[in-house]
Amino acid sequence: MGKSIAKSDSNVVDWVVKRNELVEAHYKLTAAAQKIIAALIGKVDPRMKLEDGKKLPTFTLPTVELAKLVGVSKQYLYKELKKITKEIQSVTFTILEIDDIKDGEPSYENINMFHSTKYNKTKQQVEFIFHDDIQPYIINLYGNFTQYQRNQIQSLTSSHSIRIYEILRKQFGTINNNKLNHKYVEIELDELKKMLGIEKKYKGRFSNFKTKVLDLAQKELLEQTDIQFEYEAIRVGKPIGKIGFTISHNMKNVDPNLKLKNRKQASISVEQIQDCLNWKEVLELLMPPNLYKTYVKSVEEGFYSDGLISANIDYLVEKMTFGDVEKPGPYLHMAIKDDYAGYKNKISSQLDRDWWDESIEEMYGFERSE
Repeated sequence: MGKSIAKSDSNVVDWVVKRNELVEAHYKLTAAAQKIIAALIGKVDPRMKLEDGKKLPTFTLPTVELAKLVGVSKQYLYKELKKITKEIQSVTFTILEIDDIKDGEPSYENINMFHSTKYNKTKQQVEFIFHDDIQPYIINLYGNFTQYQRNQIQSLTSSHSIRIYEILRKQFGTINNNKLNHKYVEIELDELKKMLGIEKKYKGRFSNFKTKVLDLAQKELLEQTDIQFEYEAIRVGKPIGKIGFTISHNMKNVDPNLKLKNRKQASISVEQIQDCLNWKEVLELLMPPNLYKTYVKSVEEGFYSDGLISANIDYLVEKMTFGDVEKPGPYLHMAIKDDYAGYKNKISSQLDRDWWDESIEEMYGFERSE
């Protein structure tokens, strides 16, 4: 099992990437535990694929680094370390299977994130071993995920504020999506409480939940993070049954120069692609007019399907999100041609594939790598 020692530089920006089901899981963790877990997930490559029998890396963090992550002194961390590591190792995440619902209740899975945590007093460091159950939720992610910069939650003091940030970030969408000004979403009050792990604590008057959870999170996100929100309590019948969130950018806390380390940035942004209403608009944005027209004709004549092109556009967006694509147009051309997305509807054998190979070189000066 491979090990890596985490760098003790709290200023390095990690990107926390989680499958959406994990973001919306039911669990409760302290703010300290959430910050440590976010830092550890941030050190995992979300595109990693493990061969059979292989496990996620084991990460070892010095206690000095843990103190920085949590935002406390070393002395305080030593006092609380046993409690925090036990909490991280033992917490259960309840993940709903919303596609399997019977009698109004979904099926669910209870998992642990860590197999074990081990404190070495001599070396003053803690070893974290991920549980096998968590693998599908933090690696091999090429869609259906939420990502954010870890430093966005670093200064949040409330555990509820951290969870609400993650939940709203998932709803709001892509990081630094400057084209989208705001988004409105409604979340059932009972479900929100379950995601925060406080369904039993705030069973009484809504005013307590409003003051201690929503108002506090609203204040902290406004002061410390890249998103902000307004909310309204929505009655379902007589009682309050939903919370309506209006989420928007908080540009004062967004670093305009922030880039993914060692990753190339696309000249066309993800947001420009996502603003397109359909696959034709995407192709028109990314490709020369003559190639765009050829694609439209190829769909009309049955060489490609709408589904195949749309699936590969989604694949392109996912790759661009991770900074892996330098030239979106040529990349999408090859993605559709070779069906990078794995869509089952392959190119008709009638298509002159040699023409497509020549066209990409002629129009882009871009050769396919073997």
